[in-house]
Amino acid sequence: LKENKLPLGFRTKEVNSIFDFITSGDCCSIVGVGSVGKSNLLRFLQQEDVRRAKLGQEWSKFQFVYIDANKLLQQSDWGLFELMLHQLLAELSRKEIDSEILQTVDELYHRAVESITQHLALRYLDRAVSTICGRLGLRLVFLFDEFDYLCRTLPSQTFAALRALRD
Repeated sequence: LKENKLPLGFRTKEVNSIFDFITSGDCCSIVGVGSVGKSNLLRFLQQEDVRRAKLGQEWSKFQFVYIDANKLLQQSDWGLFELMLHQLLAELSRKEIDSEILQTVDELYHRAVESITQHLALRYLDRAVSTICGRLGLRLVFLFDEFDYLCRTLPSQTFAALRALRD
């Protein structure tokens, strides 16, 4: 992992707008041609100093989860749900949280990747999100990067499922 910490003043207008969406619980998209710094912007949003500055006292109640679509095992809805669960588990592993909750999410991840239960990956992701939000009181923020191909190829039902997950 490369650590290029950007200054707090980085892209202030865009960052303020994004955090307005985040705090209101809404989705937003960052669109631009290649190599203009969208990935840097998403990684910037994850910086602790940025989250503290933009979210104030509530900063610790948000869990940001970076999803790089280049890491997909499969270009499908299952691939997306598997990656979301994997990255969620990775982020939680970096925090000091109740080991029972971490174990629950880990078990849900393993069920999602087993061939016999892969078709239930969305259900396992939903349960993991509910567990984290309910028991830890966290608000999850998924930051999707390199998502344009998936937007063009995944069925609309996948995006409806993500919307339902958010709601």
